[in-house]
Amino acid sequence: MKRFLLGLIVASVASIGLGGITAFAGSSTPFTASYSSTGTDHWNCSGYHDVHHSGITDSETCFVTGNTSGYVAGTYSSGTVCPAGYGAATGTTDCGYIPPLGLVYWLSDYNGHLATSWTMVVTGETNGTFRIDVDSAYSS
Repeated sequence: MKRFLLGLIVASVASIGLGGITAFAGSSTPFTASYSSTGTDHWNCSGYHDVHHSGITDSETCFVTGNTSGYVAGTYSSGTVCPAGYGAATGTTDCGYIPPLGLVYWLSDYNGHLATSWTMVVTGETNGTFRIDVDSAYSS
């Protein structure tokens, strides 16, 4: 009888597997988004929303077309304190400057959550459009 019970326990563990004791590998979900930030430009973005043991991040590439006057190639990032009136970002260092948008904070194009930090590399294309590579981190 003991061998039978031991056999049932071993068979149960084998069928359930050892997944409960392995490390969380995380997940990566692709997304796309399209919108305007100035009313005369058009952002067309695609990227990945990653959830892993070290945090939550988005990594995406956006192409900006339409009226791109005022956009300037360069690297821009959060780290500026958001003033009163910036909603959930007020008082945080989630804001940064992006020409021509001015002082802004970043919301995820995947789920709309406020980024706790972000970096954008803006590159001017030869046809007058801009490529923007965005890396952002989130607390949830």
